Amino acid sequence: TFDWRGFGASSEFEMDPDYLCYTEMLEDYRAVVSAVAALPEVDPQRIAVVGWSTGAYLSMIAAYDMPQVGAFIGRSLATDFEDFIPLVMQVRNKNRDQLLVPADFPTKRMPVHIASDFRKPIFLIVGENDIRTPVWMSRKILELLPQNTPRELMVVKDAAHGGNEDPMLIAFDEFIDRTARFLHNNLP
Repeated sequence: TFDWRGFGASSEFEMDPDYLCYTEMLEDYRAVVSAVAALPEVDPQRIAVVGWSTGAYLSMIAAYDMPQVGAFIGRSLATDFEDFIPLVMQVRNKNRDQLLVPADFPTKRMPVHIASDFRKPIFLIVGENDIRTPVWMSRKILELLPQNTPRELMVVKDAAHGGNEDPMLIAFDEFIDRTARFLHNNLP
């Protein structure tokens, strides 16, 4: 695991709370995956990336762009900003001007736009009551994948987007079991 710049023990990085993401986070991802792949104890053919919400779409982009990544696991994955922002506006009671995407962010690399070319094993987890990244978003991405791309979907009953209703917390044992099985089956 790692902290994005501006989070945890990482270096300072001024952040605007209205920004949904930062393009620099993709640079961070590339740096982390490259550093991990170079470690002597790591098999560079068996790297998976895992992300939740913003981290999920950043993880899918990283998996798509980086040959070192062999599999992707995403919790509460957004399709793209056009689908996602109106839902976040309702949930957070914000207007469009308060939910910003950097001008240099590669929006055409959001999950729904790369899914038809995404050939790495993918496991999506979503709460049945998630109103930010509803189940239909995960299903839409999975339906667009090439036919032979390994895929799994775990819809968690009584779960929402995060917090106390996070799918991972509500179905922890199933999440761990299915994640381990997915990785075992797809990163031999």
